[in-house]
Amino acid sequence: MTKTLSTVKTRRALAADAEDIAGLLAVLGYPANTMEVTARMERFDQSDTSILIVAEIGERIVGVASGQLVPSIHDSALVGQLTGLVVDTAFQKRGVGAALTEVVENWVSENGAARITLTSASHREGAHAFYERLGYKRTGVRLAKSLPGARS
Repeated sequence: MTKTLSTVKTRRALAADAEDIAGLLAVLGYPANTMEVTARMERFDQSDTSILIVAEIGERIVGVASGQLVPSIHDSALVGQLTGLVVDTAFQKRGVGAALTEVVENWVSENGAARITLTSASHREGAHAFYERLGYKRTGVRLAKSLPGARS
């Protein structure tokens, strides 16, 4: 599962990575403390249909990505989803995001997905350009609604 792209090494996230992942989530605009991230990571550990990957340069965690497999009624194959991707701003444009995306793409493919989708906030134009460089196409619109009493 480990992939190396120049100096970028990817691997499955470990519980010990929670603090670093929390810092990365803040970069993306989703601040969380280490305890919250640890609880979220436990969901990944308990799921056969989710993956959480970190990227390292040297001994430093510089990126994180998550993916899921989702059944659909309109297709016999599973759909893969890239559900999160963030790279430390000091390490962007060095292949980290591409390496993380590739690992998630390979994992969903190896687990039966015929395609992969992702969502990205409309104001993240740089991210959209990044994904398009990786071959992703704009195919629809994402709509979201917060539910009463929903937990994070």
